[in-house]
Amino acid sequence: MGGETEPKKTFCKETAYILLNRMLFARICEDKGFMQKRISGKFLANFIEMHKGLKMPYLKALEDAFDFAEEEYERIYQVGIFDWWKVDKAERYTLGAHEKREQGNLEKELDYAIGNVLKRFNHFDFKTVDSDILGHVYEDYLPKKERKKLGEYYTPLEVVRYILDAVGFISAEEIEAKRILDPACGSGTFLVEATRRLIQRFLAKFHKSSVHKLEPEEASVILESVRANIYGLDINIFACHIAEMNLFFQTIDLYGAVKSKYKEEVFKGFNVFHTDSLMPPGTKLEDYGDVRVKPFLNNIRDIARIKGMKFDFVVGNPPYVRVQRLGKEQKEQYGKYYQTPKANYDIYIIFIERGVKWLENYGKLGYITSDQYTLTNYGEKLRKFIAENYKIEQFIDFADTGVFREVTNYPSIIIIKKTGNEKEISICLAHFKQSSLTSNFLSSS
Repeated sequence: MGGETEPKKTFCKETAYILLNRMLFARICEDKGFMQKRISGKFLANFIEMHKGLKMPYLKALEDAFDFAEEEYERIYQVGIFDWWKVDKAERYTLGAHEKREQGNLEKELDYAIGNVLKRFNHFDFKTVDSDILGHVYEDYLPKKERKKLGEYYTPLEVVRYILDAVGFISAEEIEAKRILDPACGSGTFLVEATRRLIQRFLAKFHKSSVHKLEPEEASVILESVRANIYGLDINIFACHIAEMNLFFQTIDLYGAVKSKYKEEVFKGFNVFHTDSLMPPGTKLEDYGDVRVKPFLNNIRDIARIKGMKFDFVVGNPPYVRVQRLGKEQKEQYGKYYQTPKANYDIYIIFIERGVKWLENYGKLGYITSDQYTLTNYGEKLRKFIAENYKIEQFIDFADTGVFREVTNYPSIIIIKKTGNEKEISICLAHFKQSSLTSNFLSSS
């Protein structure tokens, strides 16, 4: 029984976090003057007083606030699988007596919980809270331990910074027009650090000491650069939502600067999408014209576009999933689309192959993965594929060093460059033939 209910518990927790995220966003927007007040201070008290006869006053107040918040950031309020608890007026007429009672009890409990949260929020003023503080608050709000329970991967910040340094995504370089992708972005650790570096790059370019010194036009340029150059994909829809919120909190000061002059400006969101990164791009879609379907279709189009793009940097911590745990369609598609899977492989093998194929000429990939592909039979094709087509700039093996004591799958970092230079690849091959790693990368056994 416990095994059967655990996925339900996780899904309900995720639903609660999504609802809290939306509430938090609405409150921040109210306090910073981005939208009309609905759920804060005396405005909430007045609403409740005016709607004494309403069965669910706090739920109603929240729905009103969400209507305004959606105008600011439509994407995080789009109806999705985490809105399963909502029943619109038309649907209510189709419910039986028992279903109506169940829905009524659910909404009553939810109204009570929402009321408690809104009252707690009223102890805080987010008006002067900047992106750095919000980022830390959000990390505490969804801590590492809880993320693990929800199936989230956690990459130590030191590793993220090392990989970004190694591939050259640093604020001292001209990264303002360089595209970077994390194809297994999780809650956005790589994306957040990349965004911080991009913002620092622009601050130096504009000769400004902080984001708060920027002119609205300068802030707008940085926001657009983040949207144009930072990309994340993940198979976990909840992780994508968290990544989106993390990126918002990193850029909220930029948004505030733009809004100070351009009141009608709305937040367009980021290039973070829910998808199986390893599946090939989708087929041509038709436009149905239905407003409820359009956001979904737009996402599908954006995902197909990203899967067909090239990037200057591909970084990340791909998941470790054995082939036996894949669905039938996944196995078939991966087998058709990729040349490196062999026998009982792990999908991080394919993430490496797919990652380097995303690279522009002279682009770089930086991953932290298991080191087993350098040792095992199932990594043979990948070793040959890398050695014959790309330049390996770094390979760091942490196996048995105790550097990552919590990790049991022998992590290693690899930095690969797409050089397009046959001579450079030959030099790389010669180097690895003389090293202890050679026999692993080029072994035919």
